[in-house]
Amino acid sequence: MRILLIHGEGLGNIVQALPLICTLEKAGHKIDVFLTGTCFDAPVSLFGNQRVFTDDSEINVSEYDGKIVTVWANVKYKGKKLDGLRRLNIIGQMSVARSEVEVYLDSARELGIKDFTWNCKDNIACEPGESYDVVLSNGYNWRGDPIWKYKQYAHYPEVVQMLKADGLRVCSIGAEREYVEGTSNETEKGLKHTLGLIASAGIMLTNDSGFYHCAAALRVPTLVIFTFTSVKKNYDNRFHETVKVLKRDDLPCQADCHATLRVRKCQNNFACQDISAEKVYSNIRLVLK
Repeated sequence: MRILLIHGEGLGNIVQALPLICTLEKAGHKIDVFLTGTCFDAPVSLFGNQRVFTDDSEINVSEYDGKIVTVWANVKYKGKKLDGLRRLNIIGQMSVARSEVEVYLDSARELGIKDFTWNCKDNIACEPGESYDVVLSNGYNWRGDPIWKYKQYAHYPEVVQMLKADGLRVCSIGAEREYVEGTSNETEKGLKHTLGLIASAGIMLTNDSGFYHCAAALRVPTLVIFTFTSVKKNYDNRFHETVKVLKRDDLPCQADCHATLRVRKCQNNFACQDISAEKVYSNIRLVLK
């Protein structure tokens, strides 16, 4: 069966669809990807084995047996170019109590597939780059709701100072505004180059961001700092196998903060962001012995 996967939203959401794509391909299906209205420049580098279409593409629907559509793409895409293409599945509303990877895989289950594939490293096209001990991403979806800025971690500069005192090489990736003081500046270098930096890193240090999921797909050792967002939704121990999560677990406000976005009226002075630099540093050194 030839299937068109229609996806919208950010880089991290798209990366977490890779296990679905790899699973469908392993089962013998041919997959193309249509990215509609994404808030990230078309990340074609993520799809080494598939054709990728964007909003300005012309699609011949007669090539396909059906489509799988995410809830975001279904909302944002007007559907004019895909009339007549039967829907195999709509990937519905996400839950903070279930991993996003799992939600996507329901589409494979509905097609009768039971054997899932987690290692999608070969699907990602990287451009070789310089090798750093630590690749740092202080990322968030800054093109969307301003609330996502609270995913950032304030003490990265302190962590960087400790790492550099040990003689370790550290760089920042992502958007220019996400540069962290004291690091080598590898921001605004393009997705293929950035993925190459992640792939060759000794460890990836990041908050809950799109590049966190890229590092997991590339099987790179990763320390991810979660603040108010849901670990249950954005971490799956099968896909994020090389990742260690660092999160405060002593805050009673965290139970449904992501679900209700009550972080907008936080009464705890965003204490979820307050994880000591020493704790982050020590966890990195456990990997970089």
